[in-house]
Amino acid sequence: MAYSNTEVPKTIVLSYVNDALYREGKAASTVTPGDFVNKTSSNTIQRNTAAGLSGPLSIAVADRLQGRTIADDYATDDLVTYIYPARGTYVYAFLPAAAAAVVVGDALELSNDGTLVKRTTGAVVATALEAVDNSAGGSKARIQVEIV
Repeated sequence: MAYSNTEVPKTIVLSYVNDALYREGKAASTVTPGDFVNKTSSNTIQRNTAAGLSGPLSIAVADRLQGRTIADDYATDDLVTYIYPARGTYVYAFLPAAAAAVVVGDALELSNDGTLVKRTTGAVVATALEAVDNSAGGSKARIQVEIV
């Protein structure tokens, strides 16, 4: 079950189905916990740049061993901790600035900036567990989703 509307999550992985595969890699640029990430041709980690990608999915998580929280960005050359979440895993991801409003159950696809958007033509990678209207937002907004 997703966190309640009165409770703000303090972690990216909200509920596991199976143990997630944890990995680390050097950041190519700024990465925020909750960003979907991929590898560059130089084997560094960056925010996902392929809109509509179907997988495998990986998402940056907070570096708890260094005392960091989900609000602490990874800077260029930092060691990014990320996971490959299994289907059914609940995560605390992002919608981009000025994104179309999302309601519970909406199908979501990857955008080209590490965020999720309402599905148009890409592969469905998650469903919304809460309603978030960031259509007037000037920055990205967090959303609880289930990986599908």
